[in-house]
Amino acid sequence: MKNIYLIKSPSFHLTDMLIKDISNGQENITIVSLMNTSIYDCIEDASYFGLFDGPRVIVIKDTKYFGGKFNYEEESEAIKKFLSNMDDTLTCIFVCDSIVASKDLTKTAVSLGAKIIDKTNLEEDDISSIISSYTKDNDIKIDSKAINLILKNADNNLDIAITEIDKLSNVDKVITEAIVNEYGTKIESDETFAFIDAVIHKDFKNAFDILDTLLQKNAEVNGIISLLARRYAEMYICKSVTPNDMSDEDLAKRLNYKKGGKIYFIRKDAKIYTLDQLKEIIINLSLLDKKVKTGTSPVYGLKELLLSL
Repeated sequence: MKNIYLIKSPSFHLTDMLIKDISNGQENITIVSLMNTSIYDCIEDASYFGLFDGPRVIVIKDTKYFGGKFNYEEESEAIKKFLSNMDDTLTCIFVCDSIVASKDLTKTAVSLGAKIIDKTNLEEDDISSIISSYTKDNDIKIDSKAINLILKNADNNLDIAITEIDKLSNVDKVITEAIVNEYGTKIESDETFAFIDAVIHKDFKNAFDILDTLLQKNAEVNGIISLLARRYAEMYICKSVTPNDMSDEDLAKRLNYKKGGKIYFIRKDAKIYTLDQLKEIIINLSLLDKKVKTGTSPVYGLKELLLSL
């Protein structure tokens, strides 16, 4: 059986954790995105083995071929051929936009031993368990009350919560409810939501004015970046899932909203963008998050991102 994995996850951090778990310490890892390269180039790269090459992991992100309504016949045939002849020392991980079990390509992959890891519908207990695993792996101690407060402030968004934990761990590796209350990002203000709406609606003059006001009030820029990433991720999900695929109520549950009415407004905002544009913005926000963690000024990074939209 081949070492093939199909991953679908609503969280960047969870995706990275799954990849790390599957890779199991393997150092020879190649990570590519189909936003920047073609599947044919990925196959060519994955098919090459040098004389002294050992076990290898290749991660192909932003994969659309295992789901959706289109067949992508030429690309799917190329993937089938590659998977069928894949070297036993290679582990291939596809991070998928969607996974449809009835698609021929998915069936072929499963018949060859592919494991499907679909983390789309995360319950509160699942999110808490993932956070506990993340903090353990990063030598951070955190009690249940602190986790609950962070999730409340993050509106149960896993990526926002983990970003907050990373920030708080710089203050103290033992995170308590008191630490969260003193140093944590609070529930967003009306001005923050006004800024997010201005950005989404491409009213950049207003967005920069509101941002300047927020900065004068010492607003937490990392929290603003996380919230912006969440809103674009929600628009991407709502745009890629039609009402025929999933009801507004079920979609609201998936996005941790209590009622389906919110979905109408998210779908409306999503019409401003194409799916590819939303994906590109989400990737750029993820890259910004990584830059900020490695020393880039969050204010400079956010303003630079706004200028690129």
